Amino acid sequence: MVICNPLARLKRQVKGIIFDCDGVLFDSRLANIKYYNWAREMHNLPPLTPEEEDYVHMHSVYESFYKILPRSLWDRIEEIRKAINYKELYKYLKMEDGLLELLLFLKNKGIWVAINTNRTNTMLPILYYYNLHIYFYPVVTASMISNSKPHPESVYFILNKWKISSEEVAYIGDSKLDEECARNSNVLFWSYKNRKLKCDMYIPNFWTLKQFLVNNLK
Repeated sequence: MVICNPLARLKRQVKGIIFDCDGVLFDSRLANIKYYNWAREMHNLPPLTPEEEDYVHMHSVYESFYKILPRSLWDRIEEIRKAINYKELYKYLKMEDGLLELLLFLKNKGIWVAINTNRTNTMLPILYYYNLHIYFYPVVTASMISNSKPHPESVYFILNKWKISSEEVAYIGDSKLDEECARNSNVLFWSYKNRKLKCDMYIPNFWTLKQFLVNNLK
């Protein structure tokens, strides 16, 4: 595993970078836990277990609700979602340090930047709230595709929009789902703050990644 640093070299030229959202753009673990615990509290259910907390942090909203709610409530998932005002959770989202500077650099270099997330209708409002929407195209959510991560459909969707090949793309993620999605798509996988994943490069922070790209991008 290569650890990202200013002296490291790119395996191949990169024209586009795909970002996961939760755990990469934002430290959103607390917000996710509160969201699903609110849903459970509404029906007098106990808080999430540690295993469930890990699960909801990586999976789509429907997969998560199917995991944490009894089957008797599955037909009320839409009602439950509408009852929770997600804007109240924005204060629990923490943007990763150095992200804005990295995105501005990539924009100025003409590098494609996209989001591939298992979020659904909360992704775009969050981007607009933090004024990040200007940096990403496309923003692919679980509601836009038939098969969510780790299926490669979302990455293929992005590649088609960009009109470039998988060999010219890197995927930044922090979970096993991201790792498998990248592998299934034949793109480079850069693990963000997670040394347990099999990756082409480990990224300790966005400041280091920016300096690495400054020294490598043509």
